[in-house]
Amino acid sequence: MAERSSPFPTKRSLTKRQRLGKGAEIDRVFRNGKRVSTRGARLIFLRNRLPYNRYAVSPARNYGTAVERNRVRRRIREIIRNQQHRIEPGFDLVFILYPDSYTFQDRHRQVIGLFRRAGIRAAQEENPAAETKQDHPGELNG
Repeated sequence: MAERSSPFPTKRSLTKRQRLGKGAEIDRVFRNGKRVSTRGARLIFLRNRLPYNRYAVSPARNYGTAVERNRVRRRIREIIRNQQHRIEPGFDLVFILYPDSYTFQDRHRQVIGLFRRAGIRAAQEENPAAETKQDHPGELNG
């Protein structure tokens, strides 16, 4: 069967090269990386000398059941996937998530806040209020 060569991939997830998978790579980020935190989440990041970013998402040890841990990983990866064009390339990023009753919008704000605190948002950043309206068009602000 011929391989599909569409410019729009059917699978909408982080690519394999964008995942920070090996334990040694994650340990290097933990040992040498800079840390920024917000309520409910922490970001540890380190330059990687690559033209793209690599990500890992790790719920804290006491984070609920396996279903809850996997769900929060999927949600954070989706937020990252939608925001990656606004992030300066060349970093390894590890997200540590802490349990609480956070909604998707809460987690979205946490991730954006962590990127801002780390100073790795791209220069063409838009107005945060406009960003929220564009990213969540059906949502009421209030």
